Amino acid sequence: MTAVQPHPLLQPVRDPSGGDAAAAWAAIVREEPRYPRVSVSANVRIPMSDGTALRAYVVRPADASGKAVTGSFPTVLNLTPYNKLLIKSIDTILETPVLGRAIRAFSSAFDLTGTRFDGITEITRVVAGGAADLLSVNRHLVRSGYVQMIVDVRGTGSSSGTWDVLGTREQLDSLEVIDWARRQYWCNGSVGMAGISYSAINALQAAAKQPAGLDAIFAVEGSVDIVREIFATGGATSAFIRCGSPPSTH
Repeated sequence: MTAVQPHPLLQPVRDPSGGDAAAAWAAIVREEPRYPRVSVSANVRIPMSDGTALRAYVVRPADASGKAVTGSFPTVLNLTPYNKLLIKSIDTILETPVLGRAIRAFSSAFDLTGTRFDGITEITRVVAGGAADLLSVNRHLVRSGYVQMIVDVRGTGSSSGTWDVLGTREQLDSLEVIDWARRQYWCNGSVGMAGISYSAINALQAAAKQPAGLDAIFAVEGSVDIVREIFATGGATSAFIRCGSPPSTH
């Protein structure tokens, strides 16, 4: 029996190098940032429609003195349960002149591939590949002309309320944060979401609702099966996510 061939639209011809689009993106990444520093506002209050207040770091482009520059910029959101204070501490360590460079250099050079410890190499490559910038403050991004927001989801970090793990209320919060960001004087109305793991999942959930102003997401290592991969990893109750019903994915 001959297998049915997928529709041609499901088999696009792809250039493994990424073609002209990849070359253009690489050129942008290599550009010298427009602004010398960043300005960080801590514990910015974001009111939700039910009275709960979320808290965020807002990171804006700054001049050489560290003062936030005037103007409005595209804004990138990272909604996270990992505690923005802990995330900011990662940025502090990586920005330490000697220690930060040493960590990045070590993570790039460390290689146990082919040994029984090669899994450690996968972890160090996460840092070398830029995942720390995705999880934490991305100073290169901000200095290139973006605003970054790192927001504690409700019930985590310094945000009030009860943690609604990837649930209906948390998904509504994401939409309200997008709307709030678009109304700020430092945002030009264009919003993106970026994140890894949990933050990737809630970015995908927000994108599925197609809110006004959400123009792009960059979701890394989200989930194929939320129940098996997050709530009951390998069949065992997760030590990270509290017990309860898995979230709606709609």
